[in-house]
Amino acid sequence: GARTSDVHTSGDVKHTAGTRTCDAHRR
Repeated sequence: GARTSDVHTSGDVKHTAGTRTCDAHRR
C-alpha cells in the first residue's frame, strides 16, 4: 500500500519528511 509519488526521489527509496516509510520500499 505504498503510493508512488513525489514522495520518493528518483531511483531512491528515500521519503520526504513527514511521510510514513513505505514497508514496500523499506530496505
